[in-house]
Amino acid sequence: MQQEHSLKKRYFYKLFTNFLGLGVSLVTQTIVPRGLGPKSYGDFSFLSDYFNQFAGFFDMGTSIGFYTKLSQRPKEFKLVVFYFYFIGIASLLLLTFVVVAHTTKMYTRLWPGQELFYIYLAVFWGILVWLINIMNRMTDAYGLTVSAEIGKVFQKTIGVFIIIILFVCHKLNLGSFFFYNYFTLFLLLIVFTYVMKRSGYSLLQSWKLTGEEIKNYIKEFYQYSHPLFIYSLVGLFAGIFDRWLLQVYGGSVQQGFFGLSYQIGAVCFLFSSAMTPLVTREFSIAYNNKDGKNSKMLFLYSKFSSI
Repeated sequence: MQQEHSLKKRYFYKLFTNFLGLGVSLVTQTIVPRGLGPKSYGDFSFLSDYFNQFAGFFDMGTSIGFYTKLSQRPKEFKLVVFYFYFIGIASLLLLTFVVVAHTTKMYTRLWPGQELFYIYLAVFWGILVWLINIMNRMTDAYGLTVSAEIGKVFQKTIGVFIIIILFVCHKLNLGSFFFYNYFTLFLLLIVFTYVMKRSGYSLLQSWKLTGEEIKNYIKEFYQYSHPLFIYSLVGLFAGIFDRWLLQVYGGSVQQGFFGLSYQIGAVCFLFSSAMTPLVTREFSIAYNNKDGKNSKMLFLYSKFSSI
């Protein structure tokens, strides 16, 4: 089993990957809007944000709970099995929603000006992004951040070369851009799976759960996430409504300008997005192993709050 690296080294690698991701984003955000054009770029921005919002609603904070619990109990593979089943059920519900909207012709109102083909591509994209985020949390929970970030560097490097080739060959359109994202996400999925398997956390184990185990896990996650249901529901409607309103009154072109501006604004989270999951893991482990005064958590809080 791979030896766990220090928090400082894991933070450095995650921050380095974020900076590399910034460079890749500058390249792609220079190429993609030009290659797709404002309308197609706006269509991608609108549809991807829509299904990201739905994934966030189904998540209801459970991914943070899963990350915390897995950090405390990394050997408990059945916890992983249960959460993957949860993702599968939520994904089926999301797909059912799209199919119902398709058959009832409601999709013309829910996604104004969008073709069905791209709506289906977007829903699978949203599910895949959600799964990748969970896999990334798993590598952090197992203390495999360094290896995972090296894999992400490889994936980002491959991705930027592909997008340049598509642009130069005049093959960059909305469909090819979706499939480009599919390829890079599946590549990252393979990388995360390999990193975990090599370190003794293989996914190729028994995926059976007893009825009692399922009941216990449901109770455990319900206690964690049910207070967030109303918040997630309000967030879903608020997040979808403002982009839908922009789509109705501004159209895809204005949607594209907004999406590009949003990507630029995301640079502000470069440092915090690198540190937050790592600190959360350290707090989770310290809490699980707390003594009477929980001196370890106090030490960690004093250390990180002074940075």
